[in-house]
Amino acid sequence: MEGGRAAVPWAEVGPGWTLAEWSPAAAVEPGSTPAPAPTPTTVYLVDPEGGRYVITTFPASTFDAPGDLVGWSGDGRRALFTASVSVSGGSGLGTTITELDLATAATHSFTITGNAETVGYTRPSGAAIVVALEADGVGATIERVDDASGAVQLTYPTSFAGAGSTAGGFLYAPDGTELVLATTAGLEVVSNGGAPVAALPVPADGSYCVPERWWNSTTVLAQCESSAPRLWLVPVSGAAPTALTAALTGQGPDLGDEDAWALPSGTFVQDAGGCGYQYLAKLQADATTTPVNVPGVKSGDSVLVAGADSGRLAIRATISCGPGETLAWYDPGAGTTTPLLGPSVNGGSVVDALLFPA
Repeated sequence: MEGGRAAVPWAEVGPGWTLAEWSPAAAVEPGSTPAPAPTPTTVYLVDPEGGRYVITTFPASTFDAPGDLVGWSGDGRRALFTASVSVSGGSGLGTTITELDLATAATHSFTITGNAETVGYTRPSGAAIVVALEADGVGATIERVDDASGAVQLTYPTSFAGAGSTAGGFLYAPDGTELVLATTAGLEVVSNGGAPVAALPVPADGSYCVPERWWNSTTVLAQCESSAPRLWLVPVSGAAPTALTAALTGQGPDLGDEDAWALPSGTFVQDAGGCGYQYLAKLQADATTTPVNVPGVKSGDSVLVAGADSGRLAIRATISCGPGETLAWYDPGAGTTTPLLGPSVNGGSVVDALLFPA
C-alpha cells in the first residue's frame, strides 16, 4: 500500500476499485497567476475501502504527461491515456495513445492521425482498442486498432440505413460481441466484426443520441440532443424508447442531463449547469431533477461521477470550470462522503478517475 508500495492484490481487483491520476500540486482556479509549474503525475489504484496503491509516477513535463485517463481494460491490468499532438499532413491533428501496464508499470505509445473524440478498450477483457476519430464536417470514423502498435484491425461502417452516419460515441456489450454506436439519426447496433445488426428508434426530437451505459442487460441509457440533453432508455430489441428525464425548458439550474445511476436510495443524475458547472441531482417522480448537496464538497464546486458500486457513487469534486480536487465515495443513503485521494487525504489534486469497468 502507499508508502511501502505493496504489491496490488490483483486477485481482488474488480468492482469498487478506482483508477486515478493525482498531482502533488493543489488545484488552481482557471486564469490564476502565476500559472502552476509542471508537476509529476502519479497513477493510483484505490480499493473499495480506500487503500491506495501507487502504480507509477510520470515525471514533470511541459505537456500533460501521460495525458487524459480514458480507459481501463476489463481484465483490470491496463489503462489508456490520450494526448493531442500536431502531425504533418491532413488537418495537422493527431492523438498519442499511451498504454500503461498496471502490473509492471511498463508503457508504450503510438500516435494516430486525427483528433480522437473517444478512445476505449474492447470488451470483455480489452484485447484491442476502439477509437472514434473526428471526421471533416459531420460524423466520425470508428476504428478498432491493435493495442500494441495502433495498426488498424477494422474500420466500422460510417453510415446505416435508418440511423444515419456514425457520430463518435460507442458502447460495448459486456460480452464483447456487439457495440451500440452513436449516429446522427439515433443509435445502431453492430457486431464486433462490423456487420449492421439493428437501427434503434430514438425520440422524434432527439436526432443525435450517445449511448452512455447499459441500464440493464437489454436497455441502453442514451443522452439525446433536442433543445437540451435529455436521458432516454432505449431497448436493444427495437422497442420504443422511454424518457428517463423530463424535457428541459432552459429555466432553472438544469441545462442538460448527461448520465444517470440507479441506486437503492434513488436514481442520481449528472446534470449540466451554466458556464461549465456540473452537479449531482436526484431524479424525482415527475422526471425532473433536484440538486443534491454532497457533504464535504464546497459550494460552487462541480461534482463529476466516475461510477457507482454497492449503493455508492465514486465522485470527483472539481473547481467549477477548472481542475480536479478530491476523489471520494458518496453514499446517498447514509448521507456520508468518504475522501479517497486529494486535499484531505494526501494533498494535491485528482486529475481524473475511472471506476472499474462495469
